Amino acid sequence: MPAAAANPVTLENVSWTPRSIRVGAPCLFKVELPGAPSSVKGKWQGRDLVFFLAGQPHVWYGLAGVDVEAKPGSYPLELDATMPDGQVLHIVREVPVQPAPYKTVRLKVPERFVQPDPEALKKIELDKELKQRAFSRQTLAPEWSGTFHVPINSTVSEAFGTRRTFNGKLASIHRGLIITPRKARPSLRRTQELWCWRRNCSMKVIASSSITASSS
Repeated sequence: MPAAAANPVTLENVSWTPRSIRVGAPCLFKVELPGAPSSVKGKWQGRDLVFFLAGQPHVWYGLAGVDVEAKPGSYPLELDATMPDGQVLHIVREVPVQPAPYKTVRLKVPERFVQPDPEALKKIELDKELKQRAFSRQTLAPEWSGTFHVPINSTVSEAFGTRRTFNGKLASIHRGLIITPRKARPSLRRTQELWCWRRNCSMKVIASSSITASSS
């Protein structure tokens, strides 16, 4: 096993976008290294990060996300870069995470609406299993190219991070972004949902859409 080398890399070689990372937000880490390492591995907030190349052999990127329930504070980013001669460069950089102003919706409802029935609990468990299977898969290279665009001329009807309380107790945290069209034809109604899940410091995106045409 190769020994870790003394760190010749200055902290200025590690950066991230956006510069101010907030609770619940995705972020992109950029690491510039001397030479061309064969691999770069990272760990942040207790989770492994996958780093990938994007053109230049000495520049590596890692996509991460802060859990919406994480506490603001400083979290160490640990990096290990394996060089062609077998040496391992170990880098540690403190990354501050700022609070985020998420909305809270407070509802008071009859108690019978707070406890899910057996059929709803079964569906909840099936949804959890589906998410776990999706989250367990990681890729070593990005599966996209270019820039991201909103899929339709739309507005955000439900924001990420919204907290709902029922009868004074936190019931759920909205972990997606619901996008609806600004205008819809009378015969066509479309809703698109973009869900951004964050687990194991990877941002997972699941998109779904439904179309209902009128019979008139």
